[in-house]
Amino acid sequence: MATRQAFIDGSHRDRASWLLDAHISVSTGLWRIPLLGDAPRVPIPPGDEAREFEELDIGAWDPTKVPQEGDIRILHGVRRQVAVEPGCHPIQETDDWLAVERLEVLRCEEGEGEAVREDFRGLGSARRHADRRCGGAGEEVTVFGWSIPG
Repeated sequence: MATRQAFIDGSHRDRASWLLDAHISVSTGLWRIPLLGDAPRVPIPPGDEAREFEELDIGAWDPTKVPQEGDIRILHGVRRQVAVEPGCHPIQETDDWLAVERLEVLRCEEGEGEAVREDFRGLGSARRHADRRCGGAGEEVTVFGWSIPG
């Protein structure tokens, strides 16, 4: 999302454009992709920079990049409701801890199945703590992750 790029596997280009409800401009080659919350079937006019993406081959994608809010990915698999259990959980690559209530998230379990769109977005709120017991008030934060829009 931040780089305005769409990394596309050429053998799945048509399916990807359909799943993203994208219009591909014949004159510019840019993909016009509706964002979450956009009204369905409302055309995106040329020049709408927030919704226009440069098409790049999937081989140019760096899988080590950290996802950004609004990023979209398409996986093959089965839709599953996943629960993040309540408790005090370590935050990856930090010394901090996250106190969460139960979160229910619709995700794609990769494997055999259908092509499924997931968006990287806020899933709920939690409290960030410096200690592993999640004691004290902590700081309110938004929990981000991949989920199927719905």
